[in-house]
Amino acid sequence: MFKVISNPTYASIECDKLMSVLMMERSHSLSAMEDEEPGYKDGMIQAVTYFESVKHEPFNIDWFIKMHDKMSSIKTSVYPNGIPKGLRNDPKSGEGFGLVRGETFSKEGFKELIEKYKVTLDEDNDFFYKALMLNPEEYASFEEPESNVLFDKIACSLDKNLDIREIRNRFAEGSFEKKFGKIDPFKYFKYISKKRTFEYPKLLQRPIRQETAIWAFDFLFNQYKVAIAKACSDDDKLSVIVSFCQSLDQVHLFKDGNIRTIGMFTLNKLLYDNNLPFCSLNDVNVFDCLSIQELVDAVEEGQSYFKQLIY
Repeated sequence: MFKVISNPTYASIECDKLMSVLMMERSHSLSAMEDEEPGYKDGMIQAVTYFESVKHEPFNIDWFIKMHDKMSSIKTSVYPNGIPKGLRNDPKSGEGFGLVRGETFSKEGFKELIEKYKVTLDEDNDFFYKALMLNPEEYASFEEPESNVLFDKIACSLDKNLDIREIRNRFAEGSFEKKFGKIDPFKYFKYISKKRTFEYPKLLQRPIRQETAIWAFDFLFNQYKVAIAKACSDDDKLSVIVSFCQSLDQVHLFKDGNIRTIGMFTLNKLLYDNNLPFCSLNDVNVFDCLSIQELVDAVEEGQSYFKQLIY
């Protein structure tokens, strides 16, 4: 039997009720997630039970890593033996995730990300996001390119498994020109690239060693601590919290399980620390690339939903 948790805002919430809220996104049933990722239920039970036991402890990188590692029993198609524990530590392989326009990807959110990506820090750190992410503008776009019928015909005629080198060779040998007439390869590839970033937007993270992941967490957490200390109202605090959570998500410091660790547990831990209501988001992936105001709205809606579910 789970204990009654003690929370500044919700002093009488039973942990089993908290678990029922935090164990899943509202848009996904527990049974569906278990079918898709065997071990999901056990992993989430371990994570929520652990969250209940450490919610009073100071938030830091150790708390963050241990919270993530409690979900390691979850098996995915990429990690059939369970989610890898600990921070990323692979200098050769990066990470990435797709964006869903209108759900996890908005024009304002993308604009804010581009601005963050361009910010210069200091001589030692230079560009923080450039050290961790590939240029978002090369892999995502909100601007649909003007349709080019000829280029679309060429693209449709190609085997989807062809790599770019083979396509370049076909341009060089003149096979496209014989079939479609004179074509500028540079304009073709530019068009196809723009179309791909619009149709399949994604964010990609660079390969990093563990020490870089630690540096990234410390940098973002120090920013958070300064900003939260200056926050004068609950609204200000909420903006600071969602901004920090979004930055953690966008740099992806774990191989897998990032958004669950952040959107389910880190978010609620920071809300708890600041005497703000717990939250159950409809979709934790909103942190991927919505604007700060859109995230605030989503969290506030999730807080209202949480209240209705509990009482």
